[in-house]
Amino acid sequence: MVVSALSGMEISLSILLGLIALYCYINQKYIITGVFLGLAFLARPEFGTLGLIIIIEMLIGIRNKRIKPINLVYCLIPSVIIGSLYLGWNFFVDGRPFPATFYVKSIIGKGMPLFQRIIIGIGILAKEAPLRSFILWIGLLGGLICDKEQKRYFLLFISIGIVYLLGNLILIPPWDPIAFYHIRYLIPAIPFIYLSLLIGNYNGLIYMAKKARKERKRWILAIRGSYSIFLIFSLFFYSYLGIIHWQAKFYNDCRNINELQVNIGKKINSVFSKDSKIGTIDAGAIRYFGNRYTIDLMGLNTNYKRFFKENNYLDALVLMPAWVILPKEHKFFVVYSCMTRNYQVTSNPNMGIQVVGVTIGDSEHNICKLPLLILGKRIDINLKCFIKKKALNLAIDFR
Repeated sequence: MVVSALSGMEISLSILLGLIALYCYINQKYIITGVFLGLAFLARPEFGTLGLIIIIEMLIGIRNKRIKPINLVYCLIPSVIIGSLYLGWNFFVDGRPFPATFYVKSIIGKGMPLFQRIIIGIGILAKEAPLRSFILWIGLLGGLICDKEQKRYFLLFISIGIVYLLGNLILIPPWDPIAFYHIRYLIPAIPFIYLSLLIGNYNGLIYMAKKARKERKRWILAIRGSYSIFLIFSLFFYSYLGIIHWQAKFYNDCRNINELQVNIGKKINSVFSKDSKIGTIDAGAIRYFGNRYTIDLMGLNTNYKRFFKENNYLDALVLMPAWVILPKEHKFFVVYSCMTRNYQVTSNPNMGIQVVGVTIGDSEHNICKLPLLILGKRIDINLKCFIKKKALNLAIDFR
């Protein structure tokens, strides 16, 4: 979670808001529950699954006369209001209910079968500490022998984790399972699954304790004590392994990003004028450190179609050769090339190379149309022309 927070606050924020919503629900504070459900949905739309599970649980409670029907209304009203404002804002900005990034990421890898997505997703989570601990999964058995109230909590937590995991895998196929890009989207499922297994383990120990008192058998007490020690040791051991793993991986990922995107962004900030417009297929750090008007050509952050439809143009492009195909005859001139060694952010080492380029023309007043194939999708880009001498000076400035 610490690693994910440095790539964007929404992972940690959504988990925090989701757990607060669940805490308020368990403590029967239904209006506040609805508020935090709506806020969790704002942080990550996949947390709509949390609201779905809580609504189903409340409906079961209403049927069992454990919850009054009016409490469901109290919970729904604030969450629906917040969710509607979020969807309305997206409609206002982009004409669609969800951000642009949702549609792009759900299309990539769309052909992957659902069963394959689920198997890969489970494999990703199973490698993460502390879920790597086999002893923790005995909590599934403990969940079966819980008393009625504890079993309710066990099922509530584990169903939230599982449904969140399935919902995310349905929306965003894990086409590159070793990439942190995909791991971070599944991380919010971990706390809920982890807590449910701890509930199961705890209640399994309580069951054995009651059994030991009732039957007065010392061997049951010995098993309970040994199991407790083994469980605690196992959790600490696998957490330590997780820290060692992520320490090395995160160091390398940061170095890769610093040598590519951060470096390019700083170069853009020092070379291009303040009114320059930059197009890129990797907009995060390049936009932040470049400090220029930036168009995301992947469509994750900006509506590039609307931008070019209004006859706007770009001054330069930052491209990843691994993803881009230029036409056979083109006027694209690379002014800066940047690469990093031992690239591990994704499984494709060719993504460790990025270039900055402009188009060369006879006059600086001309606009050149450059057709690009980005991951097989054609985008016609309007680019300002540079005369050859100015383009060469630009290349010298970058170096």
